[in-house]
Amino acid sequence: MKQTARRLRVTSRDVAREVGVSQPTVSRALAGDQAISQETRQRVFAAAERLNYATKYPNLSKGLMHQKTRMIGVVVAALTNSYYTLLLDRLHHELAAAGYSMILMIDEYENPKDLSKLQMLLDKTLDGILFTTATEDSAAVRVLHAQAIPLVLAVRSVPIKEIDVVESDNVMGAKEAILHLLELGHRRIGFILGPNNTSTSLQRFEGAIAALAENGLEPDSKLCVWGPYSHESGYSGVLRLWNSDQRPTAIFCGNDVIALGVVDAARKHGIEVPQKLSVVGFDDIPIAGWSAIQLTTVRVGIGELALIAARRMLERIQSPHEPSGRRDVLPTSLIRRATTAPPPSPG
Repeated sequence: MKQTARRLRVTSRDVAREVGVSQPTVSRALAGDQAISQETRQRVFAAAERLNYATKYPNLSKGLMHQKTRMIGVVVAALTNSYYTLLLDRLHHELAAAGYSMILMIDEYENPKDLSKLQMLLDKTLDGILFTTATEDSAAVRVLHAQAIPLVLAVRSVPIKEIDVVESDNVMGAKEAILHLLELGHRRIGFILGPNNTSTSLQRFEGAIAALAENGLEPDSKLCVWGPYSHESGYSGVLRLWNSDQRPTAIFCGNDVIALGVVDAARKHGIEVPQKLSVVGFDDIPIAGWSAIQLTTVRVGIGELALIAARRMLERIQSPHEPSGRRDVLPTSLIRRATTAPPPSPG
């Protein structure tokens, strides 16, 4: 009888065999050793619960994933674009209404050192991560996804269908902008776009190409500039295009910050906007509508995007192992203002 009782008693070795790790690893995981990966600790806790191994750890039934802090990390690369300050304000409002705090992380999290810092935050502090500036080849996004961390991508996406994504209809927005320029009579259209490893840049260029193709045209590679989403990129980009053999009569910009750099450089170098050069942006940040700017641009719904992203984040925290990712694509609209007009007459 005693032998049967001993045989039925679950030990840490039984848990180790269940998980496929060593017995010391099980002990360290259950003790909360941060050197053990979160994924391994989750598996250990789950196995221990299945085997009713709770004698030494009376609080084990709560499980690692149930130790909620009600804190969500939001990752951005920088705050130089007011689009992101507005987005963060709305995200904070939506998450606070649901009883969650937001921790802002301004970092790329693309090298191993940064990823280890992010892992420590997840192990000790955060219930989930919301990325707003992911690149298509983002190492951090792939690592977090592999570990089944509650994860939502807002603004930008990656080609992993299992991840929740909330983004604007960049293709259609860009297409509408280019069609507007074509209707005005422009045929030499330049492009100053963002980084070529971001979904926003690639999708907006895709929409532009589609609009040109519908009219029997294609983009001139000599009139395409890729670079950071920055004022400096727009400033230097327009001067480069303006000094080329075939000056554009209009420029489509990857976002409003780039467009503002284009307008700034044009005014400082005597390039009249829109008489000599039409300019279109993307996002419709507040400054775009200022009377001194009046930028023609593509409006995206920042408030709606923040609302849905926050909602998806909370849903993902509640169901972290839901296999299918959801993709919300929000409509855009062209806002016609004073920086676009018909091209100048030849000669």
